[in-house]
Amino acid sequence: MLKIDQILLASGIKNPEEIKYAFQLLIQTGLQLLKADEGSLLIYRKAEKDLQFACTVGAKNPDSLIGKTIPIGKGITGMAAMTCEIQSASRANSNSFFDIADDGSPNSVIAAPMMIDDELIGVITAVSFDRQKSFNTGDCRNFSLLSQIGAIIISQQQQLANYASQQINSLTETDSIELRAADAAVKIIRKKPENAAKVLQMLSILGEL
Repeated sequence: MLKIDQILLASGIKNPEEIKYAFQLLIQTGLQLLKADEGSLLIYRKAEKDLQFACTVGAKNPDSLIGKTIPIGKGITGMAAMTCEIQSASRANSNSFFDIADDGSPNSVIAAPMMIDDELIGVITAVSFDRQKSFNTGDCRNFSLLSQIGAIIISQQQQLANYASQQINSLTETDSIELRAADAAVKIIRKKPENAAKVLQMLSILGEL
């Protein structure tokens, strides 16, 4: 069975343990905000044209989905990757679900692509097993903001790994600002997880300026 670190390393991430923890916090924040049951990080594999599960939070067996894949364009998650737009649906109102082994057959799914300069990095998802639950436009807006934070975290790690391999020791001013901003957000959530919602609300307000 593939391990999370192997998947993250294959995607160009130099410090998989740090990234894994950061995304566990981001996804957990999303689950709290959306009142969802389970969430995942999927990494985009360009050559294979699919998304690979790299991290899952909230599942009874969090390793059961690690390494499994969803083809681009298949299901809610695959459509989010193909369209590069957030997607949400409930099973009762959609026949476009893509079921995979051990996913528990969720009733509602929300999937947000992680984009950097129009380039797909991956997708984060949240699901609910409650038959009465559906995600609204506010949920989509908040989850999309989390995906943007996630994209910056992954992008910066990939760039740092690339710079290190080329023995480049300095970042551009823009890269440095983005890295510090993403790092600051993660540190706040890590130090006081109960303030995650407030952090997201503040970022949402700033994003509308």
